[in-house]
Amino acid sequence: MKIMKYLKYPISLLLLIIVYNVSLFCVSLFDSKLIYNNVYRSAETLKNTTMYYLPLFKAQIDNSADGLIINEMISIDNEHPLESYMKVRKNYNSEYTTYQLKDQTSDLFTYSQNIIKDGKPIPDGKYRIPEELLNFLSGKVNISVDYARYYHGYLLIYRPLLLLFDITGIRTFNFIMFLLLFAILTFELNKKFDRRIAFSICFSLIIFELLFISYSLHISPMTYVLLISSIILVKKIENMDFNKLAFFLFIVGSITSFFDTLTVPVLTLTIPLLIFTLYYSKNNTIKNKDLFFQIVKVCFTWGLGFAITWISKWIICDLVLHTDIISTSIEQVLYRTVGAPRDISTSLLYLANKLGNYTILLILFVLFYDTFMKHFCKNKKSNYLHIDNLSQILLICLIPVAWCLVTSNHVLNHIFFTFRNFVMIYMFILFLFFRKQKN
Repeated sequence: MKIMKYLKYPISLLLLIIVYNVSLFCVSLFDSKLIYNNVYRSAETLKNTTMYYLPLFKAQIDNSADGLIINEMISIDNEHPLESYMKVRKNYNSEYTTYQLKDQTSDLFTYSQNIIKDGKPIPDGKYRIPEELLNFLSGKVNISVDYARYYHGYLLIYRPLLLLFDITGIRTFNFIMFLLLFAILTFELNKKFDRRIAFSICFSLIIFELLFISYSLHISPMTYVLLISSIILVKKIENMDFNKLAFFLFIVGSITSFFDTLTVPVLTLTIPLLIFTLYYSKNNTIKNKDLFFQIVKVCFTWGLGFAITWISKWIICDLVLHTDIISTSIEQVLYRTVGAPRDISTSLLYLANKLGNYTILLILFVLFYDTFMKHFCKNKKSNYLHIDNLSQILLICLIPVAWCLVTSNHVLNHIFFTFRNFVMIYMFILFLFFRKQKN
């Protein structure tokens, strides 16, 4: 039995990796001509849209990343599905592609003008994904580029959806699904927790634009993993212990690595871990020291599932297609961790603006709640929210901040979506506020 306890990790991961590769192979079997019209309409939409607006605030959509995803899906060659899903090329059409470039390191480039100088493709001065996609669809771009270092599991979701919808339809589909999943998560949290705990988690997710993420094909898969895994955890939480949680988040880490391309993946670890720790601390007495080691163990297993799954793509690609993805991926990881960001000051100003807006929302809520409780609940018996092991709860909420420090290049260069790593700080602030308030 002890052997099986440890063998379930590698066996489960091996089965998952097989499923990942088989599913991507299958989704690459149908002809890209079937999705051409929806891809073309999507390219036009991406070229003409830069911002979506919410009440009081504007939110930026990563149309470049979404355009790249659309390009990758139309570039699948169903006559060579293995090579297609392994390399995940853009601008590839077997009828007119002339140049096939390997994975790019550091920042990505586009070739919308299709400039060739001395037999070498020359990238655009700016990153022009929508223009590149439109020109490729018109046969004006014959320079293909590989992007093999990720699994790009979102192909499994979006390529079939492109048979039915363009990008606007897919975004609408995501929005409806997010609403449904968020409603289920809210309901389940309210059943298992004090309503103030549930509110702190859900309100923080809302003000950090969780529902608005549905308009980003790039980040939506990670959010699906976050919402679905959190719902499963809350439903099964009575039967969970830290050993079961470690294995559960090992699987979640692997699935996150399959779908995600370094958006805000660490949230699929920290939010379920926070939910379980709050529940466990409420129902069990545990010393901070012991809880700390349990948290470290769970973080390690999630990281193990995430890292091994990611590395497996490099190894399989190199073995099957004789590429050099392992070396280029390691180089890219180093760049994203210790490389110099493009524009630190602009990124920090953007982050300050975002966090400032959400802090205003938080303050307005706190003032409203405090006023309401003082004027309408004077005769109610005092019932303060009690949270045990608060220092370890803070530790969990700071894990995404540590992630930001480790991957500072990536975080600052893509601050318009990586700022969501700070959502858990706001959860913790609300926990502190409710500890001082009456029920």
